[in-house]
Amino acid sequence: MSELRLPPKDTAEPLTLTPNQRVEALLPLNLKEDQRENGFADALAGLKLQPTAATSRLANPLACLTCPSWWPCVVTKFRDDHAVVQLQPVLPEPSNGAPKEYTELAASLSNMTEICQRKILRPVSGDVRCLRPEDFFTHKLDIPPELFPYASDPAVHEILSQHCNGPVSIVLENNEVTVLSPSEEVIRVASLLEEMHIRMLRQKSSILKYIHQTRRNDPLYGGRDGQPLSSTDANTWSSDEGHFVECFQVPTSLMGLAIGTQGSNIRAARSIAGVIRIEVKEAMPPRNGGPGWTANGEAGVEDELMASFKVVAETEEAAKAARATLEYYELCLLVPHRLIGRILGTRTANILSINEKSGVKHIHLEENSSKLPTKVEDIHPHLAASYEQGIEGGFFIVGTRESVEKARLLITFQIDCIFDLEKLEVSFCYGSGSVKGFLIVKKLLVAAS
Repeated sequence: MSELRLPPKDTAEPLTLTPNQRVEALLPLNLKEDQRENGFADALAGLKLQPTAATSRLANPLACLTCPSWWPCVVTKFRDDHAVVQLQPVLPEPSNGAPKEYTELAASLSNMTEICQRKILRPVSGDVRCLRPEDFFTHKLDIPPELFPYASDPAVHEILSQHCNGPVSIVLENNEVTVLSPSEEVIRVASLLEEMHIRMLRQKSSILKYIHQTRRNDPLYGGRDGQPLSSTDANTWSSDEGHFVECFQVPTSLMGLAIGTQGSNIRAARSIAGVIRIEVKEAMPPRNGGPGWTANGEAGVEDELMASFKVVAETEEAAKAARATLEYYELCLLVPHRLIGRILGTRTANILSINEKSGVKHIHLEENSSKLPTKVEDIHPHLAASYEQGIEGGFFIVGTRESVEKARLLITFQIDCIFDLEKLEVSFCYGSGSVKGFLIVKKLLVAAS
């Protein structure tokens, strides 16, 4: 994006012109009321082009010229605030296989001259390239037909956009929902979250349908003529003798995973094309102990032994791939106790799905608060209500750094979606004082899960 040319800033000084200077002119194609200003548009309309067959790639070469455009020109004469320019369109290369119509149009335009004001002239763009379709990546969300009326509102995809970790736009047209981004990584994250996002949309759609039906038929919610609800919801790299070196640490408790069965994992990392060598140095506890160490030489909870890895490779990609293969670590993700069942799912189906999608080795639930590193309200104060202070559980996730980050993303995304559903549930049920409505909404949430 940094290579793209932005529109020129407004300036009171006109462009300084010289004979035979190459410029670009903003020439309109629409007819104006003042016939004296229609020279360029009339000239285009009067072009005599050869008739084309019905199978031509461009039946009307001028069909794409529907708005003012910057045209390459050469200044032939100038005086005061006006200048005479001759068009110099870029002729397509014969080897590009350009349509014959384009070639004829460019040849005809090269003979045109136009009188224009200095204020619509600018210096040539030079080698600044234009946007291309290859600069953007897209992913179409597989929205079921029955959900599209609800999914057609851009606001319902806001949580998905927030978790994509990059510039993203949700495009809605032709009964399709498309994720658009200049980053391929953003598209990968969106496809990873797609299934869970659609499931949350189904839950919210079911709740809104129930609320709409209730308010329309029950006088307590606005009478028979009650208004329907809207579907809108309010790494350091260093060189070593011309090679790339990557250093990182792995807890000794996970060295078995990093090395692999009979060294299979580290052999796989050393076999990556471009990897020169991999050095491993295991940490040893102090002989006389120290802060955070017990008398028998075992590390405390906060001071676990760490083994050091050093990868030397010919290319950055090879070193990065080897690190991704060897770097295992453990993450404890703390959540309020009331959300643990929702994260686990029916017969642990949801957590098993997260394990499979992310590729982690295992996800372990620990509900003993004494084994958790920090209380949930200390790290995420908004996750725990006042009545559940000290009541929390933790999901210990073990795997490579990439897989653990995928699992963390999936779990936190689901937690945010649950909070959004609970806000919708509370705003309806408690605002109206309906216990029956509260129970029905709970059943809808369970059924949609």
